Amino acid sequence: MLMDSIEKLDSITITYRIKDEKLALIYARKCMVLANRMNTPEALVTALNTLGNAYNASRKDSCFFYYDKAVHLSDHFKLYKKKPQILLNLAMIYSGASNFLKATSLVDSTIMLAESNQQYGVVADAYNTLGLIRLGGYDSLGAKQAFEKAFEIGKNNHMLRQCGNALANISLYERKPVVSAKYLHQAMQYYHGLPGTEEEVASVNINLGNKQTIPDSAICYYLKALRIADSARNAEVAIAAYNNLAYAYLDKQDISKAEICMETAIPLAVKNGNADWLATLYDSYADVLIAGKHIAKAIIYQKKAYNTRVIADSQRSGSQIRLLSAMLDLRTKDLMIQDQVTALQMKKDENRLLKLIALTFFIAIATLIFLLLWLKQRSRLITAQAQMSAATKIIELEEMEKSRLSFELHDHVGYLIRGIHQFIQEYNFSNKEEKEDITGKVSDLRQSIRRFSHRLNPINVQHERFPDLLSDLVKDFSTLTGIHIKYFIPSLFPELSEKQLLHIIRIVQELLTNASKHANDSEVKIMISIADQTLIMIYEDDGPGFTMDKTVNIGFGLQSIRERILLMNGKCKLDSNPGTGTKWEFLIPL
Repeated sequence: MLMDSIEKLDSITITYRIKDEKLALIYARKCMVLANRMNTPEALVTALNTLGNAYNASRKDSCFFYYDKAVHLSDHFKLYKKKPQILLNLAMIYSGASNFLKATSLVDSTIMLAESNQQYGVVADAYNTLGLIRLGGYDSLGAKQAFEKAFEIGKNNHMLRQCGNALANISLYERKPVVSAKYLHQAMQYYHGLPGTEEEVASVNINLGNKQTIPDSAICYYLKALRIADSARNAEVAIAAYNNLAYAYLDKQDISKAEICMETAIPLAVKNGNADWLATLYDSYADVLIAGKHIAKAIIYQKKAYNTRVIADSQRSGSQIRLLSAMLDLRTKDLMIQDQVTALQMKKDENRLLKLIALTFFIAIATLIFLLLWLKQRSRLITAQAQMSAATKIIELEEMEKSRLSFELHDHVGYLIRGIHQFIQEYNFSNKEEKEDITGKVSDLRQSIRRFSHRLNPINVQHERFPDLLSDLVKDFSTLTGIHIKYFIPSLFPELSEKQLLHIIRIVQELLTNASKHANDSEVKIMISIADQTLIMIYEDDGPGFTMDKTVNIGFGLQSIRERILLMNGKCKLDSNPGTGTKWEFLIPL
């Protein structure tokens, strides 16, 4: 029968919607083809819900559209046994859009309708969903009560999967690792031998690994989760297992195996197109590289994490905006239909009725617009906090690397300079003036390198005054690179905090380093002034310049400048074009 095929395609779509979204969508569309051929309300409602399930992972707006269509169709044809599961699906969509009030209302409707239909599996799922919604609304106590109710209903009706899900969720609230692990082990017993619970079993194993205090025990659970995830072809669970496994190996000081975990997980996240997980993996890989003393490479991956996190946050914001737009569009259409129906039913008091409808329409739109603006602002705040945290970590790694280089320059390069100086003294020059000239230049070079290595160490920098540091820096760069540098700094210069001093001098170093690479035959100007408790710094060179839209986003040096300005709550503006040189403007609050 066609209906059996439709139900089977629906089950297959649910199985593949996370591990292979494209394949899930293929099955969902096949389901819709069969439903159109069968052309019955039950088949069409099932197929619409199936399409919603297929789009659930990445296109919440399309997902919402199909779920909403399915609800309206089930209402029209009074398919009350189909409706509870669709309402539950819609509740999770509203929860994802942070509309917890609407989500809770939908779950309540689901519970009432499912109980009247004696669909206790859906009732238990609804309480588990209610717990997750309350968790999103920071109602921990209410969430735990909902999970406990889900377990009670599941146990009374012999529903193993629902019991396992409830126990796994309850374990999140136990502060004692031993008690939390006990709930997770009980959840595993309910899942045992139950088909279609591979994702849940793998996730429980990961959580059990997180509860372990002995690295070897944690590794056993993570490896078990990996085997299950691989057999079920569930990329997201596998990525999570690899990420946690890497940290367990770090606890054992087994850095090579931790690196293998990251080098396996990162391509998996790239293939899966999951920017959120990719940002997390880059950040974790940076931690692994730090443990292995590969600071320079760690900085690269920390910056990759920062850039990828910005992309992930942007994608998430775009998805929420599309979802809210879809909700607004459907709400508008519903109100228009209500207008038409009401106008046909009631002819009296037309003006009063129109005003009431207009007011209702305005309130609905205003509410959704306010929600949209709130979500955008919330997303901006979250992104800004993540950027600040990432920038701090990147700068700390850069300072660690500079400190290491400082010692190497002082020890190794200083040793070579001393050897050259000794060789010059022992060499028999025919011209005494030439010997004295070379000796003087080598001595100047040695002093410049000594001061240069001294400034690389952040501890040394923070004990100096900015005007003195800038003067020495300009002099040494001119000596080492031959670049002509002009600068101005007020004679009455305020004291800077240690962080401000370090960040500003590092910005100047980065600007001069870029000039030595790309504008070594040019003239450089650095102008500094103080106005309204703000340090104003303008950098200019007459070098070759560059095309900003192609170059600005790929240079780690330029990114480092922006990160330091971000950490000082400052502003910066870059202006450059081929043939016109480069200009930076900085505003730093004091």
